[in-house]
Amino acid sequence: MRHIGSLPDQQLAQRFADYLLSVGVSVQAEAQGEQWAVWVRDEDQLDRAVAELDEFAADPDQQKYQQAGAEASRIRREQQQWHADAARRTVNMSSRWGRPTARKAPATIVLIAVSVVTAMLSNFGGRIEPVLSQMFYAKIVPTDDARSVLIPTDPHANIRRGELWRAVTPIFIHFGVIHLLFNMMWMYQLGVTIESRTGTFKYVAMVLAIAVVSNVAQCAISTPYSGGMSGVVYGLFGYVWIKMLFDPGSRYFISPNAVLIMMVWLGLGIIGVLDHYGMHVGNWAHGVGLAVGAAIAYVPLMLPSSKPK
Repeated sequence: MRHIGSLPDQQLAQRFADYLLSVGVSVQAEAQGEQWAVWVRDEDQLDRAVAELDEFAADPDQQKYQQAGAEASRIRREQQQWHADAARRTVNMSSRWGRPTARKAPATIVLIAVSVVTAMLSNFGGRIEPVLSQMFYAKIVPTDDARSVLIPTDPHANIRRGELWRAVTPIFIHFGVIHLLFNMMWMYQLGVTIESRTGTFKYVAMVLAIAVVSNVAQCAISTPYSGGMSGVVYGLFGYVWIKMLFDPGSRYFISPNAVLIMMVWLGLGIIGVLDHYGMHVGNWAHGVGLAVGAAIAYVPLMLPSSKPK
């Protein structure tokens, strides 16, 4: 800000500030001894503000100054409303990592804990014990080689026999430390944000829907020997992304850099670049999970009573 001059009392300073605001020049008046100092906020408006102050000092009772108060009040109300609306649309993601918010997301914490325990017990998918073999979509039979498995010809047989949990439990299996850490980082950030807003019941239903559809797609099109939370992570990402784009009032936010990372990773997996470097990812789980999460966010917005105003 730049100091452009002083006026003898608060009433004149306020009248001058109201007039300038009504013509698009933002100034600030503050007490300075027995005078009221006038500061202009924008350097580009300095010359005009100085000229207006000279004219005002010469005749502060002109009609245009007397009538500026109402217009200035209207502009200030609009500015306050704009800032209030902007604050409602903004989510401080850094606060999502704090303990108070995490306490509102018990399901997310449980999902992360089960994933970590499963990773430890299975040696990151390298040791298939009888109990852990029940967590894959298809029945997994270990061979003499600890890293070799036999997969039944019909991977859906156990599902049809009623072992429906197999459509969900592959999300807890992770193959490697990086695989686990990457998924848990995103799961925490996205899961805590969504669960604390939608409530645990709706959030769990969303996770189950994404998990089932993405796991079934991955098994039916690619391989039943797969696992990881990334299908759910992409679903939650799709939910937040669509909410941010099409429902500003929901106040969801995800940074452009995060969107870029997620979409580039998805693209690299689809075109085979990750496979070339030995990183075998569940592309169908990722893509289908993303589509399911986006649909859960978008479809309700199409209902007349749910469209954002």
